[in-house]
Amino acid sequence: MFMFSIWQNCFFPKKSIFRLIFSKGRGIRKWILILFSMGVSDHSFSQTLDDRFIKLDSLMTETKLKISLLEKTKDSLENQRKILVREKSLIDINTKYNIAIVGSDKTPLMESIYDVKIVSSLSKGQEIEILGAKENYLFVRKDDLYGYVSPIFLNRDNQEINDFINGLIEEDNFQNEILTKKINAENEKKYNDQIKLAESKRIENINKKFKPEIAKKVINGDIWIGMTKEMVTLSIGFPNKVNRTVLLNKVNEQWVYDEGLYIYFDNGVLTAWQD
Repeated sequence: MFMFSIWQNCFFPKKSIFRLIFSKGRGIRKWILILFSMGVSDHSFSQTLDDRFIKLDSLMTETKLKISLLEKTKDSLENQRKILVREKSLIDINTKYNIAIVGSDKTPLMESIYDVKIVSSLSKGQEIEILGAKENYLFVRKDDLYGYVSPIFLNRDNQEINDFINGLIEEDNFQNEILTKKINAENEKKYNDQIKLAESKRIENINKKFKPEIAKKVINGDIWIGMTKEMVTLSIGFPNKVNRTVLLNKVNEQWVYDEGLYIYFDNGVLTAWQD
């Protein structure tokens, strides 16, 4: 009670409305203290909710990353499954289905699919052994001769042989697609590495040529009045066209860039630009 009186005297002057309220008995003081406690409780509850929302956002971000990794793993496993299914289908086919009948006279047996050098001409009704497929051609054997034949010259009436030929061609196309994607990915990586190396050398060259404050602006691709032609080329590259005017005491140049950018030099110093 003594401490409460001290607190009351410190914070509420004798003639204040709050001092009058506190002097009216314990009932009013009790309700004011309860309301004050509720305000503190509400603040704590709000702070707790904010913490929970932060944790929930973090959990959602982590979950999205896990889902992305699982989807990539799923795609990889699906590609492996397709390869295994195709290999199994080829293994399960009886070897008797690789004997096909030539359907046209003078069917060319070519040494390579990339030229027209003919090894032999096959006659209608002859049997040939199909050994594989390459870029929609069949690699075949006729007695002691090997070469490539277009499937359009073969008799495709037998459904089992037809399925065998289609399976070989489909498998070859599938493997070519995988190889193409791999080559494209390797080429893209090499290209990106070359770009990074060229940019690194460009930045190194600029830092050697100019003071730090100038070098920073050139590296960022900025242009400003007073630049030299060398600064401009290092900053935004060479122009598509240069229009040059020779006067009595000076040489004016207009550099033309894509997207309507024009830069003007007087005796090698940038004096204006237009975009």
